[in-house]
Amino acid sequence: MEFKLLVDEHVARLHEIRAEYVSDRCVRVVRTGQSPEISLSLQVEILGHTFRSQGLTIVGQRDKAETHSRLPGETLQVVAEDHGRLIALVDAEVESWRRVLKVWNLLVDEEYRRRGIGTKLMRSAEAFALKKHCRAISVETQATNWPALSFYLKLGFQVCGVDDHFHTNRDLARKEVALFLYRELP
Repeated sequence: MEFKLLVDEHVARLHEIRAEYVSDRCVRVVRTGQSPEISLSLQVEILGHTFRSQGLTIVGQRDKAETHSRLPGETLQVVAEDHGRLIALVDAEVESWRRVLKVWNLLVDEEYRRRGIGTKLMRSAEAFALKKHCRAISVETQATNWPALSFYLKLGFQVCGVDDHFHTNRDLARKEVALFLYRELP
């Protein structure tokens, strides 16, 4: 397995990373009250059936174009390749106005999970963030993506925000609420 900086040729092949996920639980976001006085609570919920994501793999031209557009900036974009096939990606960008490294994508192929690849990519993101004098790293994941949420929590991230209209106008009903996590750096 080789880790390489992302180049144009890799962007066209990002669909090779099968990044769907399976989850037996989610974080249920409960909203009470009326604006502006609302309360949000997060509750871990064991699902009655296994949830499988659909279409998380980056295959869309828009996604590829957005990833490609970050190539020349203050970015860290690293792929992992195994026998010529892309199996992982970290795509992160320094938001200089707030000195935070925003992780846009952390994808590890289903077959290659639990081998330390994601941890290695996030450690490289941390080193990059420190080199760029960032004060924190931020990530976003869906409330249904229990494996990703557990992974980030294990790395010391904490949930710091919720967006119940991030994906659609019916995120609460669909349980596809965006969770934002943050990890302060020394």
